[in-house]
Amino acid sequence: MKTISIVGCSNSGKTTVLIKLVKDLTRQGYRIGTVKHDAHTFEIDHPGKDSYRHFHAGSQMTMIISPEKIALVQRLPKPLKLKEAVNRYFRKDDVDLVITEGFKRQNQPKIEVVRQVVSQQPICTPADKVIAFITDVSISGFKGKPRFKLNEIKKIADFIERKFL
Repeated sequence: MKTISIVGCSNSGKTTVLIKLVKDLTRQGYRIGTVKHDAHTFEIDHPGKDSYRHFHAGSQMTMIISPEKIALVQRLPKPLKLKEAVNRYFRKDDVDLVITEGFKRQNQPKIEVVRQVVSQQPICTPADKVIAFITDVSISGFKGKPRFKLNEIKKIADFIERKFL
């Protein structure tokens, strides 16, 4: 499965970029899947709801299905690498590309957001598979990597389309 990550410091604009890219690529007819990294534990269900009660009663997997969508909560015996999760839960019949937010240390292509109001330097190294930057600062050590401005979503989407789609 083709996967690209949008990475950067907290509050650098990763979510904004990802949402705009999904909208642009979807308008072009591509089917996009997304994955958000969370370093902490999280709940997607709410206490008192039946599915929450199923899971907290000890169910290993709890699925919620409605006419329009599906959600799965599954206990993991060990952490999954991003590639394992994407290959397990995303099918090529359903999506053309998976765009993730975060996963800066996973081994997949990355576009890093570096904005002066948050940080002057990238969090990735040249060895981290950075393929481009969205930035308003000068970055050294990544010779030949394309640079985009935060408002150049169409150019970034065109770059992703040429490289991955």
